[in-house]
Amino acid sequence: MQVADIDAALAATTAHGGTVIWGPGEIPGGSYSALILDPAGHNIGLVGPRAAGA
Repeated sequence: MQVADIDAALAATTAHGGTVIWGPGEIPGGSYSALILDPAGHNIGLVGPRAAGA
């Protein structure tokens, strides 16, 4: 799933009861990827930039 800010998406994941399984890991070219587990137990892959420049 494409997100506008990977760090914000991961923060929202944990704030809403999900778990960050892995990431964020850098992808050559400027994007980052992460794997999360939502509160219902579904694995979801995320990809997007670090908008805050972290």
